[in-house]
Amino acid sequence: MTFVLHHASVGNAAAPRVALVLHGVFGSGSNFRSLMKSLAAERPEWRFVLVDLRLHGRSLDAPPPHTLAACAQDLAELTRSLALSPAAVIGHSFGGKVALTFAEQPPASLQQVWVLDSYPGAHTPGDDHEVIRVLRTLEAVGRDFDTREAFVDALIERDLSLGIANWLSQNLVRESERYWFRLDLPAVSELLADYFRRDLWPVVEHPPPNLEVHLVVAERSRRLDDEARARLGARADQRQVHRYTLPDAGHWLHVDNPTGLVALLRDGLAK
Repeated sequence: MTFVLHHASVGNAAAPRVALVLHGVFGSGSNFRSLMKSLAAERPEWRFVLVDLRLHGRSLDAPPPHTLAACAQDLAELTRSLALSPAAVIGHSFGGKVALTFAEQPPASLQQVWVLDSYPGAHTPGDDHEVIRVLRTLEAVGRDFDTREAFVDALIERDLSLGIANWLSQNLVRESERYWFRLDLPAVSELLADYFRRDLWPVVEHPPPNLEVHLVVAERSRRLDDEARARLGARADQRQVHRYTLPDAGHWLHVDNPTGLVALLRDGLAK
C-alpha cells in the first residue's frame, strides 16, 4: 500500500488556490490550524492543507529512508493522491527545509515557497542546540508514563521549559491506563541527521525559473546567525527572492506574533 501523509484542510474546499503547510520537528500540522484559519478568512481564495510530515503526528508509518528527499517525495505523492496543484508551500523550521527540497524539482503549479525561520545550509549542531537538547531529553526519559503530568515533570526536571514540555506532550497517546510517547526517536534522529547535513542555499540563491522564495526571519531568533542573515539579505528583494523580518518574535514566530505573520502572508501570497 502506498504511504500517504495524514493531512487536514483549512478554508473553503472550493478555493481555487492551494498551499501546503509544513510544521517543525516534533510538531504536527495542527500546530498551524489557528493561524491558517485567520489567514483563510483574509484570503478566501486560498485553501491550506496542514500536513503531518513523516514520523510526525498521524504520519507515523512512513517507510525508510528517512531523509528530506523522502519528505519531498511524500508531498509529491500527497498532491497526486488528492489531485492537488499546489500554488504555494509554507514551511516552518524543519518544514522550511522540506519546502526548499520540494522546490528543487517543483510541480508546474508551484509559484511560491515560504520559509519561516529556517536555516537553509548544512551545519553540525552542538549539544546545546535546542533540537538536539530536546531529542536527548526525550531519549533519556523513556516512552511510557503514568500520567501526562509525569511526562511534563520529567522534561522540566531535565531543564526543558514548561512551554516546550506541554507542546511535546501532544505526542502522548493513552493505552491501557498509561501514556506512550508515539514518535519513533531513532527514526526521527535519522531524519534530523539528514536535515542538518543538507545544503539548500542553492535553491535560495538560484531558485528554479518562475518560482518565488519568501524568507521570514524572526527578529529574536538565533536559528539564523548574522552571517546567514547577511547572505539572505544579499540575495533578497530581487524578482524571485524576498526577505522579511518579523518583529516581536522568536523562533516560534506563529505563537509569538501570529497577527504579524498573518499580515505578511496575507499581503505576500500570490494574488
